[in-house]
Order: sequence, then C-alpha cells, then structure tokens
Amino acid sequence: MIRVLAAAVVIAMIVVGWLLLDRQQNYAMLAAPPPPTTPSPGYSASDAEIVETGPDGLNLYTLRASTITQLPDDQVVSLEQVRMQLKDDSGGLWNVNADHGQILQDVDLLELTGHVDIAGFLQGSDQPAHITTGRISLDTRTDLATTKDTVDFDWAGSHLRTRGLSANLKDHSLKLESDVHGTLRP
Repeated sequence: MIRVLAAAVVIAMIVVGWLLLDRQQNYAMLAAPPPPTTPSPGYSASDAEIVETGPDGLNLYTLRASTITQLPDDQVVSLEQVRMQLKDDSGGLWNVNADHGQILQDVDLLELTGHVDIAGFLQGSDQPAHITTGRISLDTRTDLATTKDTVDFDWAGSHLRTRGLSANLKDHSLKLESDVHGTLRP
C-alpha cells in the first residue's frame, strides 16, 4: 500500500510540475511581443519606360527615366533624367524633359524640377513652342502644366518671360500669370 501511495504521489508531482511548466510557457508566449511587420518593399529600375493608355487602348503618354526609385514604405516615386511624350487633341506630340521628377502614388500629378523644357507645336504653326522653367507640375490626366516659378516661353521668334503659368497642352491654351515681359513678333 505504501508503494501505491508513493507511486501516486510521484505521479501527482509529475502532473503538477508538467501543468506549472506548461502554464509558464503559455504565459511567456502571451507576453512575447508580436513579430515585427515587414515594410513594404521598395524598388528601383534603370532605363525604365512607363506607357499610360486610355480606355481606347491608345497611348496617353510615354514616360522614360534613367532611374525610377521608390523607397520602402514611401508613397513617392522618384525619377531621374525624365523624358516624356504627350499627345494633344489634334494628335500632335509634346516632349517634356526634366532633370528630376516625383510621382505621388495613386495621384496623376508629376512634379518636375531642374531644367524643365516642354516643347511642341501649337495649332496652325510650323514653329515649335518651348516652355522652360525650374519647376512645374503636370497633371497627366488633363495635360495641364502649372507653375508659380519664372517661365520662359519661346515661339516663332518671340520670347516672353513671366512668373507663373498654366498651359493646357491638350487644347493649346496658355495663361501667363504675372510680371510678363517680352516681345511677340508677327
């Protein structure tokens, strides 16, 4: 009988020890901090080309950049040596060049900086028009280019300098904001 009682005590101690050990392990697992979340991956591409098409499948614009970079968890896509082509309503092409650019994800706005040059043909003219500035915003849905910075506008031997500009590249309209100086030649 003493042996049975001793065996029962030993078994009971083993069960109690096992329950205590299991409880401590469960508590340690509950108290442990959750594993860190992995940041969204970034990306980088060299000599990249992006083609945006409309509902009809035709190209709205083609954007080329020597480098496209997005850092992890950043909503901004950075561009270097930007070259872009847009089509206007009459089928003419506008060429956009800039040293740098930024696109905010899920927004149709391209911020261009550093030697920005926009060139294309105005309706009814065989002379290219050039818009040059240090900074401009380009809405890729409406093809509206806007800036508050100093702008040089050259076309058919005429030169205008202004502070601020709004140019609709689709319908060839141009609004000079303020401080306009220059000469228009017939």
